[in-house]
Amino acid sequence: MIIYAPVDALRAHQLTKGRQDVRYYLNALHFKGDEIQTSNGHVALSTRSALTEAPAEGLILNVSTPPTGRAYSTAVIDTEAGIVYWCAQMADKPQDLEGFDFRRQRLAVGTVDVVDANYPNLTAVIESAKNNSKAVTDVKVMAEYLGLVEKLGKKFGIKMPFVDLHFAGNNMPMRVEFKTPFGPSTMIIMRSEEH
Repeated sequence: MIIYAPVDALRAHQLTKGRQDVRYYLNALHFKGDEIQTSNGHVALSTRSALTEAPAEGLILNVSTPPTGRAYSTAVIDTEAGIVYWCAQMADKPQDLEGFDFRRQRLAVGTVDVVDANYPNLTAVIESAKNNSKAVTDVKVMAEYLGLVEKLGKKFGIKMPFVDLHFAGNNMPMRVEFKTPFGPSTMIIMRSEEH
């Protein structure tokens, strides 16, 4: 199966996936329809892109870290070969890549492994955060998460990232909405209070 993804989105999702988590499926990326999802158990990130066309039921992939540099625009993920091709070819949707020989025109390659597991239902978490948004006067947020918002903006290629913050209450998840060059992205900070 071939799955396409914007390289900048994959770079951003590297910041919010698990790192050596015992819940091994959180150490990977979840591709579901037009969406890329990651979570480390404390924050979750969902990015929609018209370029990404994954199975509707979802597929968990451990994709190698994207190479640095602005030359890379599109990741062509070949799950059967276990290879991700890092390409300069820009595309907004899969049809833009018809006839593109990514095997010959790639700038770099990496690895991809299919992770056999069930991913948490981040769509339900995001919908719950949307439905429960309300006005609040006092919210505690760990400073590192605010820094993460800025880092994500830079990874997405947003020069002056403006984000929408939505609060549901002191002990409820906080929702952060980004507008990226390739589609909307939502970050959920699972707990907004001190532990």
